[in-house]
Amino acid sequence: MEANRSTTIERYFHEIKRQFSCKETREILGTRYEISGEKGGGSILRLHIDGNIDMGIFQISSEYKYYFNGSKDSDLLIISYCLQGNKEIVYDKRHRIKKGDIVYFRPSKKYSCHFLDYESICFIVDLDSIKDILAKYKCEKYLFKWNRYIDSICKQDDIVIESAPNFVSTLANEIKCIEITNFFDYIKFKEMILNHFRYFLRLRENRCCLLNKNRDDMKYVWEAEKIIMNNLENELLIQDLADRLDISTYKLQKIFKETKGTTVYDFIRKTKIDESKLLLKDTDWPIICIAHNLGYENPSKFSSAFKDIVGLTPTEYRIRFRKRHRL
Repeated sequence: MEANRSTTIERYFHEIKRQFSCKETREILGTRYEISGEKGGGSILRLHIDGNIDMGIFQISSEYKYYFNGSKDSDLLIISYCLQGNKEIVYDKRHRIKKGDIVYFRPSKKYSCHFLDYESICFIVDLDSIKDILAKYKCEKYLFKWNRYIDSICKQDDIVIESAPNFVSTLANEIKCIEITNFFDYIKFKEMILNHFRYFLRLRENRCCLLNKNRDDMKYVWEAEKIIMNNLENELLIQDLADRLDISTYKLQKIFKETKGTTVYDFIRKTKIDESKLLLKDTDWPIICIAHNLGYENPSKFSSAFKDIVGLTPTEYRIRFRKRHRL
């Protein structure tokens, strides 16, 4: 196990391996668990995304009911999107998941699952390890915000099941079909995965907006987010974005402010900075290359935007992150 990999996530996948009596093989970015024989058929591909986040691609068909042990001593957030088939979770009561559903789940006790021609992508997040990082650096204000934010997504012991917009299946299939042949594919893959993970969180964030806002407006916001995340290397103008959505810039700005509480420009800027953090952590690219990769022709503008949002320069952020992980 990698030194900085979450032991909670390791236990989760160890339980999967034990329950399904899997044959385990190493993959370029993780591990594949093959299911065969009396336990059913299919596979689970586990991909290592970050020390606190893994992703699984589940393809399972089985007549068996499997039992998993959640723990009160750990706080795990599981977000899954069902591409095909059905899944049943019994956790206090029976929950049925079908094609097109997104599930947000924070288990802390034993639960059972039954799969029928089930295919999904699943994010597994160790919330405790993230909170430990915030606590280590005495970020009480951010720790409070983090706890409140996570509880707004899904409270512990809750299962939230929501129907996703139709185009979410396109995002999920993009993840399934990506091929990695070189280092740049690898970086692009990690960017895509974390983009989609944030996208699923935003879908849940917007749940209240769906109750109070026009559904078509929310669709425009979701489509805009997808375009932005897939074009981070470009200087995306608000007029270009509005043209691609076939709406006016006024309407785009208005619905973004109403539903997201921010301007389109600020959202684009923050999303680019979030991506730059990954490149600063995972690569040795010079700052100028990272800036150009995110559509900043002038590296000083990138550094200024980064410090404005993060409170550190890109170089300071990279040094602090790497120093922390050497401890």
